[in-house]
Amino acid sequence: MTAHSPQASRGRFVNLSYTHRYLAAVAGYAFSYVMYALEAGSAPGR
Repeated sequence: MTAHSPQASRGRFVNLSYTHRYLAAVAGYAFSYVMYALEAGSAPGR
């Protein structure tokens, strides 16, 4: 165990949290875009 262990784990946790937040934002944006594309594509078909 070194004195840098807690800081390293905390930095890793922050990076993981930031990555998850980024992926969640991208997933939400992609989902909304796909739903909009499907709705726009199916509208003229009716």
